[in-house]
Amino acid sequence: CQCPNGYRDLNPSHPGRQCLAYVGVNECEKPELNECSPDARCIDLDYLYKCECVSPYVNAAPEGAVPGSVCTIDYCSDVHYCPLNSTCKNVADQARCDCNAGFVDLRKSDRLSEAGLGDAICMRHTDVNECLLGLHNCSAAAICTDLKNGYECKCPDGYTDGNPSEPGRVCAALLCGLCNGHGDCIHDSVTNNVTCSCVDGYSGQFCELAPSNAGLILMTILALLFLLLTLLCCLYLCARCRCFGARGISEGSASGREILGSDYYTIPRAKLKPGAHA
Repeated sequence: CQCPNGYRDLNPSHPGRQCLAYVGVNECEKPELNECSPDARCIDLDYLYKCECVSPYVNAAPEGAVPGSVCTIDYCSDVHYCPLNSTCKNVADQARCDCNAGFVDLRKSDRLSEAGLGDAICMRHTDVNECLLGLHNCSAAAICTDLKNGYECKCPDGYTDGNPSEPGRVCAALLCGLCNGHGDCIHDSVTNNVTCSCVDGYSGQFCELAPSNAGLILMTILALLFLLLTLLCCLYLCARCRCFGARGISEGSASGREILGSDYYTIPRAKLKPGAHA
């Protein structure tokens, strides 16, 4: 099925099922006949219609969509200044100053002071050294070369480019037998020599030296010493508590004897003479 000339298809997913004439129909009368946003005003025309976002909303429809089919609050109306070579744009629930086409956003770099650019925000591609400022997506192992307009990435000798369509983004070197399976084999095309770039803590010319366990052993010893010190402190505190408790009991007994000796007197027993009987 297909809608004839002069008619538009209201349901393209099922062609020819819902056809509406372009002329003589007021699409604004029914919401299902137009694509205007709830925050837009539908205006009927002789040929189709148009949507206008109502203040404080502005058009945010993506490219190719009907203008006014998506409206967002105009946050830029509260922004009175954007840096040179940038334009305010409404993004999600905020306003943002984006660099104009042909300009590079330097705010993504943490090397502005090193490059002596100060407070610069947006600069032309031809004036920016992306390699120096770290504004590139080259692999960490790749060589970045600044160009008049942009930059290029290239994997160094000995590395394989994993994505030739975008050179220098994925540079890889396979583990090899020469490096005992613990390093990357780096091939020098000039000298035709192969060197090892060791991984996982291995070292040596051919990555033959395993990672040292000295650090782990040292940490274990320190942990044991800490536990021993903690145990000794606990024993010391326990001994002090028992000592004070015993001293308290001793002092209490002595006080009792003093009281008996000072406030109470014993009555001597009478001694009977021999032969005296009651």
